[in-house]
Amino acid sequence: MIDYDKLQKALALTEQFQEETDHAVWLEIGWGFGTKCTGSIALTINGKESEFDSPDELIVKLSSLTKAPSGYVVGQTVWKLNDNHEPQVYIIEQVDGNSVEKYTINDYNDWYREEELWPSLEALIEHQLSYWAKQAVIHTEEFTGCLHEDDGNCYLTQPSQTKCRKCGELYR
Repeated sequence: MIDYDKLQKALALTEQFQEETDHAVWLEIGWGFGTKCTGSIALTINGKESEFDSPDELIVKLSSLTKAPSGYVVGQTVWKLNDNHEPQVYIIEQVDGNSVEKYTINDYNDWYREEELWPSLEALIEHQLSYWAKQAVIHTEEFTGCLHEDDGNCYLTQPSQTKCRKCGELYR
C-alpha cells in the first residue's frame, strides 16, 4: 500500500534541501501494480543516485541532509565568555545556516558555533557550574592513593619518613 503522506513529506524535504543548497536534486518514485505491488525510490543529488526500499528510508536520509533552523536570529542578545573568561553580552550580527560556525557578533570578523553562545546569563552560569562540577569529579577520580595519616612512630630512614597508619606505606 502506498503511503501518500510519507511521499509528500519526502517531497517537501527534497524541496527544502534543494532550496538550502545549490545542488541539483532529482527525486524519482516509481510503483508497479500487478500481482505484486512493488516500488522504487531513487534520489539523485549532483548526478549521484541513491536507491531506497521505502519512503521511511528516504525521509531519514533527507532529514539528515536538511538543516535544523538556527537557534539564534539577527539582532538577538546572547552571552559568551570573553577572552578574560568573563561573561559578556553580545548581539548577533549575521547568521550563516550553511556553516558549522553560524554566527558573528558585534561587528567582529570571528564566527561562533551555537555551542559557544548562550541565550541568557543564567544559562551561561549554569553551564559553567556543571562544567566545573565535571572537572572536579575528573580530578578526584584521578587521585586513587591513600590520604596518609602519621602513625605517631619515629622511623630511622634516609631521608626521614613517616609511616601511614592506614596503608602502612612510608612517606615524607
